[in-house]
Amino acid sequence: MHLMPKIDQYPIFENRIVKARDPQSWPLSEYYNQLSIPDKYIKDFDKYGTVAYVIIQNGELLFEQYWDNYSPQSHSNSFSMAKSIVSFAIGCALDDGAIENVDQPVSDFFPQFKDYNGKPMTIRHLLTMSAGVDFQEAYTSISSPTTQLYYGNNLEKIVFGMKQIEEPGVNFIYQSGVTQLLAYILEKATGENISSYVSRKIWTPIQAEENALWSLDHKDGFEKAYCCFNSNARDFARLGQLVLNKGKWNDKQVIPQQYVTDATTADNDLIFKKHEEENRQYGYQIWLLEKNGMKIPYLRGIKGQYVFIIPDKNAVVVRLGHKSSGNETDEWHYPEDIDLWLDCAIDMLDETPRHARLVFGGDLMQHIPQVYAAKNSNNGYDYTESFRYVKPIFEQADLAFINLETTFTTSGYYTGFPLFRSPGEIVQTLSDIGIDVAVTANNHIFDGGKNGVYTTLNLLDSAGIKHTGVFADSHEITNHPLILQSKGLRFALLNYTYGTNGLPTPDGLSVNRIDSFNIARDIALIDRTKIDGIIVFFHWGYEYARQPNDEQRKLADLCHRYGAEIVIGSHPHVVQPIVTHEDTYMDYSGREKKNIGNITIYSLGNFVSNQRERYKDGGILVILDIMKKKEAPLAIHASCIPVWVQLPKYRILPPSVADTITMSASERSVYEQFISDTHTLLSPKTK
Repeated sequence: MHLMPKIDQYPIFENRIVKARDPQSWPLSEYYNQLSIPDKYIKDFDKYGTVAYVIIQNGELLFEQYWDNYSPQSHSNSFSMAKSIVSFAIGCALDDGAIENVDQPVSDFFPQFKDYNGKPMTIRHLLTMSAGVDFQEAYTSISSPTTQLYYGNNLEKIVFGMKQIEEPGVNFIYQSGVTQLLAYILEKATGENISSYVSRKIWTPIQAEENALWSLDHKDGFEKAYCCFNSNARDFARLGQLVLNKGKWNDKQVIPQQYVTDATTADNDLIFKKHEEENRQYGYQIWLLEKNGMKIPYLRGIKGQYVFIIPDKNAVVVRLGHKSSGNETDEWHYPEDIDLWLDCAIDMLDETPRHARLVFGGDLMQHIPQVYAAKNSNNGYDYTESFRYVKPIFEQADLAFINLETTFTTSGYYTGFPLFRSPGEIVQTLSDIGIDVAVTANNHIFDGGKNGVYTTLNLLDSAGIKHTGVFADSHEITNHPLILQSKGLRFALLNYTYGTNGLPTPDGLSVNRIDSFNIARDIALIDRTKIDGIIVFFHWGYEYARQPNDEQRKLADLCHRYGAEIVIGSHPHVVQPIVTHEDTYMDYSGREKKNIGNITIYSLGNFVSNQRERYKDGGILVILDIMKKKEAPLAIHASCIPVWVQLPKYRILPPSVADTITMSASERSVYEQFISDTHTLLSPKTK
């Protein structure tokens, strides 16, 4: 006799295999299992019958521990975490076109679910648990529909016996029968059982290591989709990583990004009926909470099955076990044991050094000869060849930056110096090579007038490239400072320009201009409890001067004095020196290493342009490898790669390429002169 559900009961049910057709192991962190669960948590881990605890950070397995004879391969029931899997499958079906949109009426699939007082029940209402049906969620009564779903052998009878009793889209009421109805819709829409569909669209693409088992109501029957997805902690973690990656796995978009965003956003128009308050806790079959200022979506099962997604730490935490606490917190109404699993994970993550690589490129110019060189046979513009050889460098970055010293137009009328209006096609190429951030406060930002700014920012937004420096409206000013996050590190980016070539700021726009008082204030206002590093990017200095002027030095000193670790410069169109303040630090293994406390890169030079005179025909890519330990300051290791621009395709060539390709003698001489000049200029300078 089985009086209560257990995590290991799947053998008593018929099961369907969810096949893992492309299994891959998690890559191991360099700190894998070097930490232990702090002693203060051990008693409660035992109290709640924990069988697995796994932490993934930066896409790598950082920590895992198992109890009670469980192992990385041991299957355990997901219970209601399976609801989130159903939601993910709905996202895939939307992408496939099998479901039109989340507002498609349920009656399109099952006509018996008609309108209620003229309002149709939709897929959205099922996803948000606001269907308005009479399903009673109860776990202790043998006659409850929830119990019958779990132990019974006729899911269809229970699901299609549900009655509409109130207007949908009003109250959030947690009901397992609603998720089960979603699964029936999925099967009807896709033409295949949900195990097969999830295997093909999710489980295989996320490279699960083991086949999963989805329990059925009877032999060759239907999946208990609202629960009963049996897998292991490592593979459950992949579902969290998929959410953390905004629906992407490696280079494949498994679930549409917008769907993941919607799924992890609460519908505040719903009333959380149990507590008679605004819904803040539930998205599309995914729970939501806030802790220590962090927004954390999570998958949840009744026996303490959890997958927590912690974007602020770039981490996923899985806890599996026999039970959870019976009490809920007052504010977010989640089981109190959740604080235990999250507090433990955060403590461990804070003890783990965090690493990120930042790559900075210089002035991206677009003189008219460059535009002509990019024109293709279809009268469009293809910049692939120009950026081909620096793409691998940017792809290795966690955050890649560029100074965008042009504006874009879709009019077809392009101009170069002195008013830059360039083809918008270059933006997608920048995204394709891995650029994450464009700074826009520079002397050419108003070259295309108000429309030029709007077009430029809209194209950057469409390509997923973040930006700061110039702002199109009051909403955009929230990008000052621009908060950037990668590998669990958070940076604040500020961007200023000396001017805009005498062009006035168009109505409705704003640009950050260099002003010592404002800069000091902006840096001082940054909450350092939430930010690991501050980057200030200036458009400053004298054009073609190979040394910084007094104003540049004073501004850099000001920024460092107020707490900015990284100061970057552009505009001179030639490389200027890099100055660092150095000390030493102990790495995780106890080895002493040289640390840059702060760094000023006075000018990166030209990233790409048509300027061909000595010193102007190239620039540098600066690579900052950053490590942060719990309470210690940033440890920064800096390196740089000279890049030289080769005509006629305006290829940006690092030495690893330029030194190996065929050039004429005169071209080789010019290139080698640039490399020699750059190396001489950048001989180490420290303070």
